[in-house]
Amino acid sequence: MIKRKIAPRLTAIMLTGSMLLSTAAGALTIEQARELIEEHYVDQISEEALSQETIAGLIAALGDPYTVYYTEEEYQNFLGNMADTVIVGIGISFALQDGVMQINRVVEDSPAEEAGLQAGDALISIDGNVVDGADVETVSAWLKDEEGTTVALVYERDGKQKRATITRRQVLIPETTTQLQDGDIGYISCNTFGEDTAAHFEAGISANNAAVDTWLVDLRANSGGVMSAASDALGFFVGKVVTGYIRNRDGVYQNYGSKQDVATVQPIITLVGAGTASAAEMFAAETWELGAGVTVGGRTYGKGTAQVVYDESTDPDYFTDGDAMKISAYRFFTTNGNALSVVGVIPNFVVDESIAPAVAALLAGNRTDESKTGILRIKYGWNLYVNLDTATAEENREAFGALLSALPATIQLSEKVAGSDDLWTSTDVAAIAKKYNISYTDRTFTDCADSAYADVLDVLAIYGILQGTGDGLFEPDKSLTRAEFSQMLAQALNCKQTAQGGAYDGESRFADVDADAWYGAAVNEIAAMGLVEGTGGGMFHPDAPVTHAEFLTIMGRLSSYLNMYMYEIYHSYTAEDGADERLAAYPDWAKQGAWLLACSQMDVNDRSVSLLWDEVDAIAPDDATTRESAAVVLYTILSYTDILTA
Repeated sequence: MIKRKIAPRLTAIMLTGSMLLSTAAGALTIEQARELIEEHYVDQISEEALSQETIAGLIAALGDPYTVYYTEEEYQNFLGNMADTVIVGIGISFALQDGVMQINRVVEDSPAEEAGLQAGDALISIDGNVVDGADVETVSAWLKDEEGTTVALVYERDGKQKRATITRRQVLIPETTTQLQDGDIGYISCNTFGEDTAAHFEAGISANNAAVDTWLVDLRANSGGVMSAASDALGFFVGKVVTGYIRNRDGVYQNYGSKQDVATVQPIITLVGAGTASAAEMFAAETWELGAGVTVGGRTYGKGTAQVVYDESTDPDYFTDGDAMKISAYRFFTTNGNALSVVGVIPNFVVDESIAPAVAALLAGNRTDESKTGILRIKYGWNLYVNLDTATAEENREAFGALLSALPATIQLSEKVAGSDDLWTSTDVAAIAKKYNISYTDRTFTDCADSAYADVLDVLAIYGILQGTGDGLFEPDKSLTRAEFSQMLAQALNCKQTAQGGAYDGESRFADVDADAWYGAAVNEIAAMGLVEGTGGGMFHPDAPVTHAEFLTIMGRLSSYLNMYMYEIYHSYTAEDGADERLAAYPDWAKQGAWLLACSQMDVNDRSVSLLWDEVDAIAPDDATTRESAAVVLYTILSYTDILTA
């Protein structure tokens, strides 16, 4: 456990702008924009940015995609994206499934619901237009028309065709909806966190809680929203607690939290993916950190800054035309102090996000009834139960295989089979897959079984944090080059361009790093984060080995980047700390990182904790770092901070 050196509780704040005093009038000027940026922007601002003569030039020079100036129309669109919407129509959504245009949602209190349409109905014709062979866009166009007009539908349910004539009217489309699935799973789909979200969560939970054993909260398409709304939505599962922290440019921390009482004691499984960002990532991270449940899906986006919107309500003398400015004013952190910038949330169960709902549904089964047989028990923080009859049914075999692929050997598995006694039998992924003839992907490396750190390397491989050297190999004993180390870090942190592959799309920072090289994006992305530096003269020397001194320096920076408690300890380093006799062999420039990882951390009993693979004074600073040593320290940092949970 990290020994925390900052106050654990501070006064919660709302992420809204504070009043600025000004006598300026008219539309926002470049001078006023500079004042707002200088007053509130989270990072130091370059002279190049401040010297720009236009607002667009100023924002572009910041290089921050989240700081934005809005015209009146753009601002209204921005606000509309965080609220329920009203459309004219009949209130259904549909998709093409196995060649059939099938209704997948009927909006509550809509004309379609009143006409008796249900999810699962197949659309046959619309005003005489045959649906078979048409695409979704065409069918949508057939359904649209002015309020008060009618549309004649033919649809099929249970092999029988039905007809309905429905009058179009205004329909409220909530951004958050709740459905009861399979009789005991509460499925909450949430696309944004806005002013209506908490009320939707409360209503959905209240209406279904008596029947629900597990909640599935789907945030795969949720790009964020208002932090207080996300905290309140989470509060229905965890109560009135601190849900995270923010830090401004002056290094001042404040906390934020939920104002809601607990509305359900049932656990949640949060579904996440690449589109899960910002406040939605906070919700996902706290699912695990606050003990509410687990996360399933793909790595999240990795947005770690919180924005404040300044408009006529906060600065009436600056914004007179309905315009506004959104400024990155804070970095935000989870309750464990973890930063989400770039790295995002690593789900407890990493699966393709398209199959995440099916995997989550398997994990939601038989949660409390240990007396049943034919059950796979997964010990992950608490016990999760998978009904093996359900999991091995033809329609669920792909999802079960995806779940097995996501389970490292460090997670305990037990099986209770039909006809057995009350004892659980220990098992593993390979045994279950063989017994039930389930296809799964073994993500582990083929050359690490003899490594002393085999379990660690397997976990990192299964979670997609490590890439091998090709053909399923990792070459654990091989020395690590500077290029390989950059690639390892970029992969672990989920850096955007590295993850996408291909050439770096900007100008390389180093003369000897080709943007088109396999490591070009990684080196430049990691350098932009301040984790690695060149060797002088604009050079990087990508093929040179990483010495232990260099390695510990970079990993110290990484730790301070990933976690606010590590950040504070890292920046508390003094010359007295560097005089620790254990660091005597290290050059001065390497002592801060080595001290952070080997000397600064204490457990709950105030005993020293090292995050290295050996005692720091037994590690020769000038020796080359091996691939497995680097992986072990990476794993230790990620698991120590609870960024990685297996």
